[in-house]
Amino acid sequence: MRFYLDCIPCIMRYAVSTVRLATDNPEKQGNTIRQVLQELAKIDYENYAPAVMRTIEKIIKQECHCADPYKDMKKQFNQGMLELYPYLEKAVQESPNPFEQAIRYAASANIIDFGIINNLTLELAKKTLAENARMPLRFNTAEELAEDVQKAQKILYLADNSGEIVVDKLLLSRLPREKITFAVKGSPICNDATMEDAEMAGITKLVRVIDTGYALPGTIPEFCSPEFQQEFAEADLVIAKGQGNFETLSELKNKKIYFIFKAKCNVVTSYLNCDLNDIILKKSSV
Repeated sequence: MRFYLDCIPCIMRYAVSTVRLATDNPEKQGNTIRQVLQELAKIDYENYAPAVMRTIEKIIKQECHCADPYKDMKKQFNQGMLELYPYLEKAVQESPNPFEQAIRYAASANIIDFGIINNLTLELAKKTLAENARMPLRFNTAEELAEDVQKAQKILYLADNSGEIVVDKLLLSRLPREKITFAVKGSPICNDATMEDAEMAGITKLVRVIDTGYALPGTIPEFCSPEFQQEFAEADLVIAKGQGNFETLSELKNKKIYFIFKAKCNVVTSYLNCDLNDIILKKSSV
């Protein structure tokens, strides 16, 4: 799905939040936002919103001399979810359908998205997981995913955000791990997970982990490293976490993809004809 007018205020909120994390110098903050506004005036509406976010964050990092504005917040949410994980695992084990419950929690954890929810707290993330514990999955079923997982030979699991990837372990541990390659971002972008986050979350002890070779809050395969492009091409099933991956991959043809995320903005809910805060399990149209 491409860029919409309604993406502009969301990206500006993201820019202001990011520049405040990158520097506490008011003059530098103001000058950086001026440059962001100049860049937004040149928007290509055929582009993806996550690609525009990459350009905006690149400006902020360069102007504020800050390589990873979200570094401390990513560690905080990784640690918070690690502390919560034993309770989530117990709830999954006690569920009538553990696989479905693992998907439900993995989708709910997509609330940890500072690109959209700039004022998110750890307490709100935990509350969301609790409130969504019995929420129905929209569009496709856990049984459909399980059937396609069984048929697949190679599965590529596209990670989204720090903190969220801890909760992904609930699902990863219920998949055939020998089939799984887990992909994180090539370098810091927003609060998206990198290899450092995968190591902190314990993902590297579960499955093979690679990075995309690129920093984007979504996935555009042609921009990624040759290694990732090969993994993407060879995978006969892709599990794509997060709204950014839906935005960049939802119209890709000839690829079996299951999108797992929480619908967090009106652009996506209108596109999907669903409600705000729905938890989504949606199979691509191959």
